[in-house]
Order: sequence, then C-alpha cells, then structure tokens
Amino acid sequence: MAQISVRRKLGWLLATNRRLGPDPALRCGNGFARAVGGSTSPSSVTRWERGQVAAGRRTIRRYEQLLGLPTGQLTTVSDAMVRLETSTRLRTGVGRLDDVALDTLLEKIGGDAPLHGAEWVQLTEQIESSPGLVLHPRRLWRTIAERLLTELIVAEKGEWLHRSEAMSRLLEHPVARAHAVAACIALVEDDTSPVVVEPLGLLDVVSDDTANRYVFQQLTHPKGERAFQGALRTASRKIRHGHFTESQLRRLAPVVREALHDPPPDPDRLALALDVARLLSGRAPARAALRGMVPPDQPAARWMWTSTRLAEPATARAVSLSLARLTQAQHRSEAAEPDEVLAGVIEEALYSSSPDRRLLHGQLLAATPLREALGNAFLTEATAGLGRRDETFAVTALPAMTVLNVSTHRPLIGRILSGPGFSPTLRHAAARALPHCPGRFPEPVWRTILARQLARSQGVTGRIEADVLRAIVYGIGTDGHTELLAAIRADPALPPDCRSTAHWQLSQARR
Repeated sequence: MAQISVRRKLGWLLATNRRLGPDPALRCGNGFARAVGGSTSPSSVTRWERGQVAAGRRTIRRYEQLLGLPTGQLTTVSDAMVRLETSTRLRTGVGRLDDVALDTLLEKIGGDAPLHGAEWVQLTEQIESSPGLVLHPRRLWRTIAERLLTELIVAEKGEWLHRSEAMSRLLEHPVARAHAVAACIALVEDDTSPVVVEPLGLLDVVSDDTANRYVFQQLTHPKGERAFQGALRTASRKIRHGHFTESQLRRLAPVVREALHDPPPDPDRLALALDVARLLSGRAPARAALRGMVPPDQPAARWMWTSTRLAEPATARAVSLSLARLTQAQHRSEAAEPDEVLAGVIEEALYSSSPDRRLLHGQLLAATPLREALGNAFLTEATAGLGRRDETFAVTALPAMTVLNVSTHRPLIGRILSGPGFSPTLRHAAARALPHCPGRFPEPVWRTILARQLARSQGVTGRIEADVLRAIVYGIGTDGHTELLAAIRADPALPPDCRSTAHWQLSQARR
C-alpha cells in the first residue's frame, strides 16, 4: 500500500470525526466552516481534511470543541502521530506562561487525587511555554515526573495517551528533562515493578547523554529479556535521529547479530532486532560489522526485513482492504471503493513490524466514531479464521482490539485462555490483550483462567508460558480483584515473578 503522509492521516482523522459526528449541520463543509468562523471557508476545511494544508493545533482543538469531543481526543493523538512520523511536534499554542493556571495545577500535584489526562496536558503545556521555568523547591520537578509516570503506567485508553504526551513534553523541557529521565530509569531499575518496556520507551524522545547511555547499557548488559526488548524498541528511534555516538553504533552491530540468530526464535525480539539491524546497516560506523548479514531463514523475517510487515505484504494489504469494506458497510457508506486511508491505517495498526507504529495507528482509529465497527470487523475475521483452525489473524487482532478500546473480543479471550485446543502463541496474544481491555471478568472466571495456565506451565521451560502467566496476573490487577491478588502474593507455590507482579499491583491499588 502506498505510503500515506502524516498530514493526510490527520486530515482523515478530522474528516471522519466531522462527517460521522452527531450534528447534521456540521457534516456539511459549508456549515462547519461557518461554525469555525473567522476567515475559514469551505475550501479551507477541504484542504485540511485532504491533507493538502496542515491543520494547526488550534484548528484541531476547534474541531474538538465544535464536535463535542473530550478535550485532547484529537489534539493528543495528532501530537503523538507528528512526533512518531517526523520527530517534530505540533506547537501547543500556549503563548505565555499563565501563573495562575500553573499554580492551581501544581497545588493538585501535592494532593492525593490523580490529575485528569487533560490536566496533565494543560500543566505540561504551561511548562513547555517557559523553557527557563524555575520551581521552588527544586525537588518539585522530580515530584511532577514521578507522579506523572506513576499515573501513566496504570492509565487506560485516551488517559494513557494524554499522560504519555505530557511525559514527552517534560523530557523535551531543558529543566524538567533530567528529572524525567531519572524517574524513567528508576522505574526500570525497580525490581518489584513489572513495567519495564514503557519507561524505557519514553527515553526515545530526547537525545540526553544519561538516557542514551542507559538505553545502550540495557542493550549490551540488560537486566532481563523485557529490558533488552524495551531497549531494542527505544534504540530504533534513537538510531533514526542520531542519538547514539559512532562508537556506540559500532558496538551495537554484534549485539544485534546475536539477537537475530539466538535460538529459540522469538517473534517480538526478531521484529525489533531486524528493525535495528536495518537501520544500522545504513550507518557507516556499523555497516562493516553487519556486512554479509542475512535475516534468519524464516518467511516472517524476510517480510519484516524487506517491507517492515508482520505478514506477506500482499496478504496484509488484502486483509486491510477487506476490513475497511466491512467497517464502511456498517456505517452504510455510499463509497464504491474502500477508503484507502482507512485501509492504510488498519494495515499499520495490524501489520507494522514496529510496536510503536501499531500502537499509535490503533489509537488513531480509536479516536474516531469507527472504532466499534472496526472492532466488530476484526472480531468477525478472527472468529472466521479460528473456525478454519487458522489462528493467524486472531494472534494479530486481539491486542489491536484492546487498543481500539472495544470490549467485543473479551469473551473470545476468556475462551482461549480457559479452554483447550489453542496454541501457546495465541494464548500469549490473548493474555497480552487482557490488561486494560474494556469490561471485567468476575473473580471465578479469573480463578479458572489462572488454574488452567498454572497447569499448563508445570514442567515447561521457555519464556512464553511464564509470560502468559504474568500477563494473566497483571490482568487480574487491572480488573481490580485485590483479594485474588493478595492470595497470589501469599502463595509460596507460585512463581516469584507472579507473586512480585501481584505485590506491585496491590501497591498501585493503594495509591
């Protein structure tokens, strides 16, 4: 599928929300232009929505206001998409520091109640507007960073994205940066925390010496497999934007070669290592060390290497077009052909070899009125595949449906985790899709799922069954079953990793 520019994707986001919005008067370009006011004409709206002219942040916020959308639903995902695709960002539009607004928000930092995602956006926009901002006492910077990070790692849906972008602004701020970097590193180093990939991933935002050295350390001497994969994920962006030194790039080459050919093959590690290897092969310091390197002799590795896709490119395109048609049919679209932008965003959300691109394109879809229809289309395709004993699409789709913020797949996840006849790969995908999935299982269902997985794990070596078990315990926590978590923590017969995950979840529940 042809490359779609970030401007075109964001124009599509605006158009889809307007045309499928609740107010018929605003579905017409003329009516919307009048509502925007000022010098806005219908042709202005057309140019924004076709991606011919970039819509500024104030314009995107005006769409939110007129369409009655929650503050930040469009602006935050737009910020994140611009940052992902271009390494730049939309200006917040905050001209000067508002001392009253800043003081009000800082007072809330010292309280017990969490800030809403929109409040974190407002606070960090105020901070961003003043590069030389001085706070007293100075440790307030670390308090802000730690508080934001603590809320981010347990936040769900759009609230997570608000906090993620807010943390990125702190990391980009000349004064706040050191405190935000220190907070991320401290969380990775906390042996009681099961959250490793997320704080490492945040360090890709900025070229900071401390952050760069720490990510490099987790590549060459990682704390564990999750830290290594998190560092690979972060390294891709750091290599793209020149954060590593020439010496570090040379020393990364043998690390990546080993990761690619270290048995047994792990699909997640393979995709991340191939992305880093592809980037390194284009950099002079590492090119010689990677000369002659070929990806592992697996079809998936060849697709990732040549097309950055998790599936054969023609298949990925055909499935994405089919899903776009199914989605449009649910909205009674009069278009004879599938929406090419919708199909392209679906393809990125399902098949990009980059987990960051899958996540953000899924969140782009979730920020539209199409998300329920998309969830139904994904579930239809996954169920049809399982009926043919083909798990391929279900493995891809289940985590993506959680990102869409739909609950239609929760019953299927429960059946996969509690019933017989499903592969470890599919159970792994199902378990990863459960934390933060809308809806809730009652405690007896969780006890059944946990007991079945414990039985499967007995005497089995390798990471996948242990990862499934840990994800199940994490899901018990995000569903709020504190009594079951306490029982897991207290059971000496359970693996230490599960007990520490339960302990951490209980500590978060008390905050």
